[in-house]
Amino acid sequence: MDMTDIMNALQSKLDAQSTNFRTMLQSSLDSHSDSIHSTLHRHLLEVDSKVASLRSEVQTPPRGVPDPVLRSLKLSVPRFDGSNLTDWLFQIEAFFDYHATPEASRLQIVAFHLDGRAAAWFQWAMRNGLLSSWPVFREAVRHRFGPTTYEDVEGDLSKLSQTGSVADFQAQFEDLMNKVTGISEPLLISFFITGLKRSLRRELQFHRPPTLMEAFAMARAYEARLDDNPNSKGGSRGPTSPLSPNNNSLINPTHINTNPH
Repeated sequence: MDMTDIMNALQSKLDAQSTNFRTMLQSSLDSHSDSIHSTLHRHLLEVDSKVASLRSEVQTPPRGVPDPVLRSLKLSVPRFDGSNLTDWLFQIEAFFDYHATPEASRLQIVAFHLDGRAAAWFQWAMRNGLLSSWPVFREAVRHRFGPTTYEDVEGDLSKLSQTGSVADFQAQFEDLMNKVTGISEPLLISFFITGLKRSLRRELQFHRPPTLMEAFAMARAYEARLDDNPNSKGGSRGPTSPLSPNNNSLINPTHINTNPH
């Protein structure tokens, strides 16, 4: 074999090795490229997920935290002097819920907003270790300042009678109504209608309002009509067509009986 053949053989061998090397290198690069692309894609998905989560947290306030408009409102802690316990408890609970106040902090806040006999009772109860938590305080304050077991609020509701305007009677009725729970709406409607003056009571008994709110509105509407027509007061004519609470007008004026019996 002469030198030319040897050189050609070496060249062929080098070319083959070079081709194999290029193939191996390309395969390795392709493999690494796929791995890099896969890793980058996974990281991008994780970043997108975190960004979406942060955006949701920014757009949605945490539970118990009011939105910026409501947060700008200045709400004061309601004070309590021992009267109107039901109203005060409702307001203070709403205040604490609005501000997401922890129960552990509620007694301290209340301590700064009591007056008169309520403040004196609270100081005595705290000094004697009787108010260990907010639920305990709620129960204790109800026993101290709420209706006693001898107060028959339901009975008072059933015996309440209108002596002034419907608005005054409704206010008295609602004051008593707010002191009790568990009385059905039909029974409350019956109590309210029974306590009205005779002329109004007859109208509502005839038309039978289905809800207490409608009974309130209907009574005020009939009272306004009677005030506009003084001659109809104390008359013996029967019930008229129902009134519209919004405009004090008759819903069906064609059925009005304008002639006394």
